Amino acid sequence: MRSRFTWILLWITVLAGGSFFRLWRLNDRPMHTDEAVHAEKFSALLEKGSYTYDASEFHGPTLNYFTLVSAFLRGEKSHEQINETTLRIIPAFFGIALTLTPLFFIKAFGRRTAIFSCILIAFSPAFVYYSRYYIQETLLVFFTAASLGSGWMYFQTRKISWIILAGIAAGLMHASKETFIFSVFAAFLALIFCYFNYKSFKPIKVLPILAAVAAMTVTSILFYSSFGTNPGGIIDSVSTYGSWFQRASGQSTHIHPWYYYLDLLTWLEIFEPITWNEDIIIALAAAGLILALFRQTTSSVFMRFFAIYTLALTIIYSVIPYKTPWCVLSFLYGMAILAGWIIDRMMDVLQARWEKICACLFILVFVIASPAAQCWFLNFKYTSNPVNPYVYAHTSMDVFQMIEAVNKAALASDKGQDLPVYVIASDSDYWPLPWYLRNFKQVGYWSQIDPSVCNTPIILANAKLEQELLGVLYSVPRPGQKNLYVPLFEKKLQLRPGVEWGGYIRQDLWDRMNTADPAEKENEQLGVNPLDKKQIENLVHFSHTAMNTTFEVYIQDTRGTYAGQAARAAFKEVDRLESLLSRFIQNSDIGRINAVKPNQEIIIDPDTFKCLQVAGQAWQLTDGAFDVTLGNIIAAWKSGDSQKALFLQANRPSMKMLELNSDGLSVMVTDRGVNLDLGGIAKGYAVDKIAEVLHEWGIDKALIHGGASSVCALKKPLGKNGWPVTLTNPTNQQILARLELEEEVFSCSGIEAGRHIINPLTGQPVTDRKACWIRLKENAALADALTTAGMIMPLEKIHNLPVRIPGMSLMLLMTSGNTQTEETLKVGDWSDKK
Repeated sequence: MRSRFTWILLWITVLAGGSFFRLWRLNDRPMHTDEAVHAEKFSALLEKGSYTYDASEFHGPTLNYFTLVSAFLRGEKSHEQINETTLRIIPAFFGIALTLTPLFFIKAFGRRTAIFSCILIAFSPAFVYYSRYYIQETLLVFFTAASLGSGWMYFQTRKISWIILAGIAAGLMHASKETFIFSVFAAFLALIFCYFNYKSFKPIKVLPILAAVAAMTVTSILFYSSFGTNPGGIIDSVSTYGSWFQRASGQSTHIHPWYYYLDLLTWLEIFEPITWNEDIIIALAAAGLILALFRQTTSSVFMRFFAIYTLALTIIYSVIPYKTPWCVLSFLYGMAILAGWIIDRMMDVLQARWEKICACLFILVFVIASPAAQCWFLNFKYTSNPVNPYVYAHTSMDVFQMIEAVNKAALASDKGQDLPVYVIASDSDYWPLPWYLRNFKQVGYWSQIDPSVCNTPIILANAKLEQELLGVLYSVPRPGQKNLYVPLFEKKLQLRPGVEWGGYIRQDLWDRMNTADPAEKENEQLGVNPLDKKQIENLVHFSHTAMNTTFEVYIQDTRGTYAGQAARAAFKEVDRLESLLSRFIQNSDIGRINAVKPNQEIIIDPDTFKCLQVAGQAWQLTDGAFDVTLGNIIAAWKSGDSQKALFLQANRPSMKMLELNSDGLSVMVTDRGVNLDLGGIAKGYAVDKIAEVLHEWGIDKALIHGGASSVCALKKPLGKNGWPVTLTNPTNQQILARLELEEEVFSCSGIEAGRHIINPLTGQPVTDRKACWIRLKENAALADALTTAGMIMPLEKIHNLPVRIPGMSLMLLMTSGNTQTEETLKVGDWSDKK
């Protein structure tokens, strides 16, 4: 009784360990393309109650029908409700059940072989990894094992119920995947071998054979006919072999050499770095194969059957050029049985106590601990990383960033999940995006670019189509009807290794999505507070979102309608400037400069030229502290890629590499590495442009600001000493100064929550300065650039700035020491009335 209890406890322990690895965190890994396609097929069955077998794709229907059980138990009735766990728990369940199938053969080779085989299957990295995949492979292997096991039980008992169960399992094999025919053929070869080599082998009678065939046929017909609703599926289940034969022998990305599977499962110490492997199963199976074929044992009939079956199946899968890694499970199961058997034989041979202790340690380390550790890393750390040998054309983790960006845009829009999304990829190579976008009601999937894309809020496209897409977006619409698009992602994202995708979002939606950022609201506290219309007579207010901020204009004028027309004209200029100065727009002037080859001259818009001139002036005045050519370096530091940043900084570009030709309004980049980013000056230049437009309209009493950090005050309003501006400490919101501005510009830069300024000279974030304010008589663009430089420049050079720029005032909020004590440096005049 005690021995029996020990065996039961051991079985439960192994089953629990195998179950843990198969069931925990099933939704961590992104959906593979094949998984997403099967999920789409299952959704049709779930929602419409019908299934139609496709003879050219998708394999058999068992996976879909069994998934109905998990969906029912979880109360899910639609495509939107199901998730990865609902789907993957089905192959995981069959993977757990597979670990118990050695029990079928316990009378053939004993309990010890059965438990060793169970351990090898339970902790096999390949079995565990693909048991967490929503594909048919685990179901196929389980039904194969069940068919073999039921057939063996029939030979032992001669009960017809076992042969019928074997036939049902064979029918489920056929209804799972077309490759079942290889297992049937290998089993037939092994059976013939045993029949002609063992006189004691009793053949099967005709009636049981007919019963098995009938059970298999009925089972297969039920599934392929969709339980009578699709009779054509029965014929398709046979005709499909024509399609699969052509695929297996034709050209494909899945064509691999004969040794592909063995290379996948083994580690050759001399030729390969240390990697994941199934060396124990392979080595022990090889020893089991030799022992079973060339030496008589008490279980020789059964083990020779398994040896021939496994060898034949391995050869068949190796010879066929078309290979996918999960197919390895079919013959790896037979190898695990042979390996378990040879471990048992090894324990019988060993006599000395120390020999058995060493054998137990060997089993503990190499049969249990090492595979279990591999399962942990492969399924919970490198779940979709190409370093994982079982990862095959797998979806990158970047897909989560893609969908997060789309969801964020949907939340910012009025339409929510009714937001139209346009997905483009040649040859319909956009899977598994339909799975991740299943909650969106208006998603279009295209294999080529259609002119209707020109008004779509969100576009996701294969990076290879970028130039063609941009050409359509900016050339097809009529003048005045073009939508401005900016990148939805900070960089190209990989849908799969080597398959880059870009995202594009309409400018108006981008603005709505980003102006909701609370960090922007904190930035406003550095400068202008909203003006009270009750305190200033005839004050009208206008705002406009552009350049990832909100521009506001306060105008004192009795002609409210006229002032509105002037403001709209000014904001139209801001939009035009953004289309010229944004580095995120491929065909903007800055985008073209960043893409130009060294020493190639291009003509740019006069405003782009003027803005670059101001940038050059700021570069000279700050001794290089402000430099718009360092876009790549700043981006690398901010993304945390210090290795790339240091590499780029070794050949650091500068404004010297940018030659401006005022006669031809052209620019030339003289060396590689230049990447322009006008983020520190463009808003100030836009504020200057708004002031210029208002002057053209005859409006002289106004206050203009871009995101409250770049300010331009025209003539003071009637009855006031100037336009009120408040300077606030960004740390504690304490008011530092109240100003009244007139015919001057003002700019501020600071460190807000969740943001930082990178010093391009050191690559480190600025920590000793909290904010910088600058006041000038004119040129908001220059003031904008100087505040950024003020956060970086050495103090001795800051003291010299007013000498080099007459009329400039600067205030710097600094911290010192470990206590972060705040100090304020004031240079120039900071009186309330200048």
